[in-house]
Order: sequence, then C-alpha cells, then structure tokens
Amino acid sequence: MKKNNYIRETENLIIVQTEKTEVQIEKESGKVYIIPMQIQKTGIHDRLLRELAYNLIRAGIHVLRVDLKDFKYNDNTLRLACGNRRYDLVFMYKGELYQCELKPAGKVMESRTWEQLKDMAKTAENLIFLVNKEEVEIAKQIQKEMKELWKMRIYSPEELLRKILEKGSL
Repeated sequence: MKKNNYIRETENLIIVQTEKTEVQIEKESGKVYIIPMQIQKTGIHDRLLRELAYNLIRAGIHVLRVDLKDFKYNDNTLRLACGNRRYDLVFMYKGELYQCELKPAGKVMESRTWEQLKDMAKTAENLIFLVNKEEVEIAKQIQKEMKELWKMRIYSPEELLRKILEKGSL
C-alpha cells in the first residue's frame, strides 16, 4: 500500500481511504462498498459527513440532505438553511425531521460551536449535535450550562447509527 492510504476501523466497518476512493467493508457481512472521493482533497469534516451520510443510507434513511454539493443522494426538498447558518445534515426518521451539526474532534470546546448551536436551536425541530465518541460527555456537561439547548440531543455518529439500526427513538 502507498503511504498516503488511510486505514481505520469503526464498530461495524473497516475503512481504507486513498486520494480518489474509499473502500468500506462491513465486518459482520463482509459486504464491500466502493465510494469515489472528490478529486480535490476534502477536509476531515467533509469526510466524516460523507461517511455518516452513506452509513445512514445503508441503515435505511433515504430522505436526507447533506451539506455537500456533490452528494448525489441529496433530497433537495429538505432545507439546510437555518437563518444565517446551515445544518450539516437533515433527515427524516419515523416521520420526523432531524437537523444535525457535526464537529470533528477538538471542536467541542470552542465557544463558536456553542453559539452556532444556540442559533440553530431557535428553529430546529429536533437538533442533534454529533461529536467524537470521546467528547460526548464533555459536550453534555457544557450543554447543562446552556438552558436554550436543553432539548438538543448529543451523540457520536456511531451511537446515532446504532439507534437507527435498532429502530429505536432518537
């Protein structure tokens, strides 16, 4: 393998990324998914968002919109706009609309993140803040100090997917 390949594991997948392709292998079934990457390099946020979106589709979520211009499964009837902000992801689940903001590791402590979430909470029906699993508890502690965010749910992307796969409530 070239040294610029990136290999990582999630609870359910083995993921190999190259500059142009991502290969996802489901651990349990052995199914292989080949996902072309954009030619230009994307940031970690966009890669995490793209990975989450494809995982949601595999989990049965087919009405969704992701803040990625080239994502071919976007349902353009769903709105990403939220005042002067944009959600990273919106999707329908069990007849309800969910709006998500995804932050890569290290962004939970930034005050800018929490100002953004406060703005989004003003109009969101079901706001979900998605963070690295190691930062979920930190985010929940910060949330307790902000009364305007009491309804917001905080999950890791893996936890969100698990809840959906188990057909549970969000």
